[in-house]
Amino acid sequence: MKNLCKRIIPFILVMLLIISSTTIVSASSNVVSKNTIINTVLNNRHKLYDFDKQNDYMFADFDFDGKLEIMAGNQQPLSSASYDIYKINTTNNKLEHVCQTGATCNMESIYRDMYYDKTNKKYCYVYTSDQYRYPVKWTAINRISAFSGKIKIEPIFLIYEVQEGTYGSTHTPYSITYYMYDEKGNQKEVSFDKFSDEYISFYKNLSEVKYTHKYVTIQKSDSYTTAYNKLKQSYNAFGYNDSNPTSVKLNRGTLT
Repeated sequence: MKNLCKRIIPFILVMLLIISSTTIVSASSNVVSKNTIINTVLNNRHKLYDFDKQNDYMFADFDFDGKLEIMAGNQQPLSSASYDIYKINTTNNKLEHVCQTGATCNMESIYRDMYYDKTNKKYCYVYTSDQYRYPVKWTAINRISAFSGKIKIEPIFLIYEVQEGTYGSTHTPYSITYYMYDEKGNQKEVSFDKFSDEYISFYKNLSEVKYTHKYVTIQKSDSYTTAYNKLKQSYNAFGYNDSNPTSVKLNRGTLT
């Protein structure tokens, strides 16, 4: 019996080592490296915008699945700048367009505020977009979040101003209209008091999430290595402290 045990035990140990190593290889094979993600973006950047201009980029997790998306856009006049969000498909080495932010001031404004929605139990970004065509100015409050795994940009509030005065001088609004949007995106005009109450209620339902981010500008003249290092800075910069209920903890996914 002792001799049998001496023969079996080494065999069992060897089998355990084989199973363990197989599991490790299998798990690591699902990990997408930072290098692969950044190279996928760079290999496809000619498809994003006109690269005769300089472009802004920033990595972030828009659908909160633990995998970063890329936001990209040309530097344009503030009244017309807009940015596009892409999923990074490293398997097929391509970028998949998801949605566009609409007119906004700059990329930094889009990433200014990240929140946890206490009612819907999910995370979101809230940003202000502005569009100006004298004598009209639109100011919108928008939310970026995920619905059924898909990234969606929703308008929440809109202020519509018609201004008087000579173009280029100090303008005074003589007509201001307030709007709200329902869950289907339908616009409804409301009074100032109603707008104020809903605006306050909207932000009361949000819990701020502390996070870090960085947007970078890539010039047409930048070498591949220079562009890579800039994107790497943005990739490394993104992070957050999740202090909300464990039932909705963010999945950090395969970030390496």
